[in-house]
Amino acid sequence: GLAAAWASLSPGARSAPLLLTLAGSALLGTAYSAPPVRLKRSPFLAAFCIIVVRGALVNLGFYAFAKQALGLERAAGALGLDTPGLVAASFFGVFGLVIALMKDVPDVLGDEMRGVRSLSVRLGPTRVLRWATALLLSLLGGTSAAFAVGTIVAEAAAVVFRRACLSVAALWALSFAARSRRDVDATDPQGVFDFYMDVWRIFYGAYLCLP
Repeated sequence: GLAAAWASLSPGARSAPLLLTLAGSALLGTAYSAPPVRLKRSPFLAAFCIIVVRGALVNLGFYAFAKQALGLERAAGALGLDTPGLVAASFFGVFGLVIALMKDVPDVLGDEMRGVRSLSVRLGPTRVLRWATALLLSLLGGTSAAFAVGTIVAEAAAVVFRRACLSVAALWALSFAARSRRDVDATDPQGVFDFYMDVWRIFYGAYLCLP
């Protein structure tokens, strides 16, 4: 809310993509946690909210804002819908689903006591953690493989180098996630929480790889 207000008042930040991103994030964030809506009460609506904010709104919105600030919006259209923007939104959208699956696993005992029917409570923490881990490892492995193939078809040396670096980074993240997940018991809240924090580290580390 404060960020949206600042963007609306600051002359340098009066950008439609930026304002829409901040306003949309604020509205969905409020609907996610505040009564009477509280989307987080439904595992499916909560996952949808996280995926939309983390995948589409934040990435496409700020990407379009950066393009506009650099005078490159014509190359991507008003919404920044070019290939790099859509690839980033897709990656972080799937990553958002991983986070949506994992976020309630450490709190399953508390949710059961409060009568919160999270996905982990309904299906069991072991199954949900297994699904989230498989999706995360598949995402990172697929990303590494895709950029590796991209180095073969690229012609410019700079593009080859950039894609090779991204492939190696995704492969390292895959190895890090697999090591962090090893020996974690889904019924151990602290162990799951530590792994969950490592997932967030990978998530924010991925932003450092954006061009």
